[in-house]
Amino acid sequence: MPPENLGRPPMPRHGLSRLEADYAKAIEFSLMILDDQVRKFEAGLDLFDFCFGREAAIKSKLPGKSAAEREGLEAHLRQTQSWYSVAARDAGMTLFHFAKALEGSKACARKSPTINGQLDWDQLRQATRKFQITFPKYEALRHAIAHAGEMASPPKELESNMIKGSVDRLGIKADDKASLLISAFDRREYVTTIDGVLVGYELSLASLVALKEVRDEIFQQFWKPSCHLRALPVSLEALAEKYGHPTRT
Repeated sequence: MPPENLGRPPMPRHGLSRLEADYAKAIEFSLMILDDQVRKFEAGLDLFDFCFGREAAIKSKLPGKSAAEREGLEAHLRQTQSWYSVAARDAGMTLFHFAKALEGSKACARKSPTINGQLDWDQLRQATRKFQITFPKYEALRHAIAHAGEMASPPKELESNMIKGSVDRLGIKADDKASLLISAFDRREYVTTIDGVLVGYELSLASLVALKEVRDEIFQQFWKPSCHLRALPVSLEALAEKYGHPTRT
């Protein structure tokens, strides 16, 4: 078995039929997209963390300032609060793209007998399940973010997307007659509304770690067919170095 955390595996295509080679190429690109979405999620988290620090710094300067000075600081504060939303929305979208790349790599693997036979499908299912448990509403979240401008028009869309009933969350308290559209933060949890329910995720280091663990497990499993396809008498470390993916420590 390949060592852990070797990096993204290449999918050598020599020796495969044209059809299987096409699937191997598609898998390689899907794994590249998978890796890219993790980096983008991490960038979103970095921006979110930067906003925490900037917001605290701005607020610390407010006491004792003149009205004109406060106005300028409060403008910076509003800008920072908008950046929170940018970070949360973009990172939320990466979860959907991560899931689609994951499903795409598995779908192509099933079409290739050579690759399919080298995979531990139980491990792949466990990795997929871990992602789904950590981010259970990633697909609805994507739709809410991508179609935010369509939530209230026509009127039937507004009615179907509003939260119905009592709400006691995110600092919002409403009775059982409430009808609300929500897009807000609860500490590190971003929550929004679609189809009459709240959907969201946690933009945190724990979420990033879980996402990386799923990615690394997927990579680990695809190193098996990668090595099989390459079929050269070299170590995995040498193979990784040759393809620009040095062993991680």
